[in-house]
Amino acid sequence: MQQFCSSILPGEAKIELFKRAKTAHYSIKESDYNGADRVLIVDSRAMGRYICDVTLEENRVATFKYISND
Repeated sequence: MQQFCSSILPGEAKIELFKRAKTAHYSIKESDYNGADRVLIVDSRAMGRYICDVTLEENRVATFKYISND
C-alpha cells in the first residue's frame, strides 16, 4: 500500500486512480468530508491497517497521505 500511495500523482484523474486501485485489489471508500471529496483506499487483505487517504478536487487528486494503523 505504501508503494501504491507514493505512486499517486497530484492531478491524477479519479477514474484512473480507481482503476489502478481495483487492479491492485484494494477497497475504495468514498465520502464527502467538509465539502471535499475524500477517498480512502484500503488494503482489506491486511484487515484495513494500511490506508491511502486521498482528497479530490474536481475529480482529480489534490492531496494524499499514507496511513499505517499498526
